[in-house]
Amino acid sequence: MGTNRRAGMFGVGVLLGALAAAYDKWAADQADPLHSRLAGTGHYYDWREARAFYKVYGEGPPVLLLHSIHPAASGWEMRRVHEFLALNGFRVYTPDLPGFGLSTRPALRYTHDLYARFIRDVVRDVIGQETIVIAAGLTAGCVVVAAAMEPSLFGPLVLVSPVGIGRWARRPWWGLLVEQVLRAPGLGQTLFNLLVSRPALQWLLGSTLYHDRANMAGDTLHLWYTVSHQPNARLAPAALLGGALNRSIRREFAALQQPILLVWGYQARLVPSTDGPAFFQVNPRAELVGVDAGLLPHEEAADQFNRHVLRWLHRCLEEAGRASELRLRVVM
Repeated sequence: MGTNRRAGMFGVGVLLGALAAAYDKWAADQADPLHSRLAGTGHYYDWREARAFYKVYGEGPPVLLLHSIHPAASGWEMRRVHEFLALNGFRVYTPDLPGFGLSTRPALRYTHDLYARFIRDVVRDVIGQETIVIAAGLTAGCVVVAAAMEPSLFGPLVLVSPVGIGRWARRPWWGLLVEQVLRAPGLGQTLFNLLVSRPALQWLLGSTLYHDRANMAGDTLHLWYTVSHQPNARLAPAALLGGALNRSIRREFAALQQPILLVWGYQARLVPSTDGPAFFQVNPRAELVGVDAGLLPHEEAADQFNRHVLRWLHRCLEEAGRASELRLRVVM
């Protein structure tokens, strides 16, 4: 290769690097400062691996609400359940998982078991008593593993479109390469910024999370953009997209003894409702209910979801002799 050609290629490389750096700075500058919009009091939990932000609202039996995992995830996803349960006699804890929202994003290896340990430790250290948990997607599978670790900490579980039995039970062969590329400074940041640009977010998340994108709140896209353009925001999603959060939960799910409600959106595409019976077959104690929605029924069809969950929780508390702990403030 001639000297002039090498010099030309080097110059092109420098130019592309400069353009990528300029794009990354521009993309970050478009994001507003991040703050929590959830009702209640904000706190931080200094976990051993990260500093996690959470909101507490309401009084009554404790409920932990855990958002799903995607490139722009945060506890805001649970806002309609958060407020509804708090106004219906529960004390609600809604965190941002490590790597998302207002929680810190350390350069960890984000794994399924890391999130399971985090969930267990939040219940043990922050809440300090048996807790009802409502969780979505991959996070629901992490709850199953956490509950199997320390069953005494976990009461009734509401699992929304869970995975780990059949679907997403193992890491694909190409996953490690994808994760390493996205974690890399420079190239990884630029690729992630393209993935979480406004058009990409609207197409990717709007199409996969919602049955009808008209059901997205008006400021959803704006918030997704802000959440996904924080420093190190690519690290936890890199683990997701690289399959590092995939894990079989078959053994742990079969061992659970507490009441379990499985909720699916009938129109979910990425994790379809046809996955539900496989969970029921592994643990026949579980109950299965469907909602007219996509992957996030607690967001897209919150009224239906909340009614199902509240009735079910009432029944669980009555059967456990704990109905007196519930102080209804809103009449259904």
